[in-house]
Amino acid sequence: MLLSRDADLISIALQAAAAVNIELRLLDEYPVINAAEYLIADPRALIDQPGLKPDLLISSGLTDSIWRFAATYAPAQLIELPQAISWFQNWLTNQHLVRSPLIGVRSVVAGAGASVLTTAISFTAALSQDVALVDLDPTRSVLKLLTTIESNDSVDWEQLISLAGLPAASALFAGLPKLGKLRLLSFAKRSTALTGSFIESVISLLREQAQLVIVDLGNQSKLNLKFSHEIDLAPCNLLGLAKLKQLNAINPVIRVAEKSGVSKSDAADYLKLPRLLSYKSDPKLQLDIADGVIPGERNRSELRKFATAWLEQVNV
Repeated sequence: MLLSRDADLISIALQAAAAVNIELRLLDEYPVINAAEYLIADPRALIDQPGLKPDLLISSGLTDSIWRFAATYAPAQLIELPQAISWFQNWLTNQHLVRSPLIGVRSVVAGAGASVLTTAISFTAALSQDVALVDLDPTRSVLKLLTTIESNDSVDWEQLISLAGLPAASALFAGLPKLGKLRLLSFAKRSTALTGSFIESVISLLREQAQLVIVDLGNQSKLNLKFSHEIDLAPCNLLGLAKLKQLNAINPVIRVAEKSGVSKSDAADYLKLPRLLSYKSDPKLQLDIADGVIPGERNRSELRKFATAWLEQVNV
């Protein structure tokens, strides 16, 4: 997708893309951006569209004002055309024209690990490739506990921070600890701090390799990423709960309920919106939902047993 008001710059970009057999769509002609598409933009055309998040910035003339304005869109890189046309063509050919979907789950009162796993399992059965789970909540997430994926001698956030530069996407993905179709990027320590730009770069690499990337956002609220779905879970936030329900089918939950020892009614209530309405006045159940726990099942061992049975059922 290309956004520019400069006819000459548009012509240069389209010709450069055509030379490497890539077709660029003009945003003015197709004013709907798919979350899986890359956006290439002229900084001057972004002035009246502050909500857009470009992946690459191009300009026909680099002035101090353009540099300063472009800096607000980091980590998107700014290049000048036609001077950097070879770099531009290499960038185009190295990108996936359609990137993997990116789903973010945020919970303001408790870890969202269980909701992340629920969403991953709902999608896994229909996917032929691996799903990447990304943990951005070292103090609250239970992703390691729920998936039983061990990160010993595998890539984690601390190892990535210690490197002089990020590895290639294929090397990063191959180094993640794995269980079936699930790969997990998590923390070795509870106190590790990550910058937004570093997180964005790592997730962008994972989207080149995974068929789906799901993120436990923790308290990260200002990531410069275009999510296919972004879910905010909080007590009484019925919109967030409804969105979670839309993403996840109830049937797999019910199928494994007996095997896990959790009652069918409790399992069904986990994502059943009509019942969620009745939880509005019960603070304990609100916290259960926000944490992704089956309402009334705060015992973490029960939740793990349920998740383990679910993993076995879908054979991931």
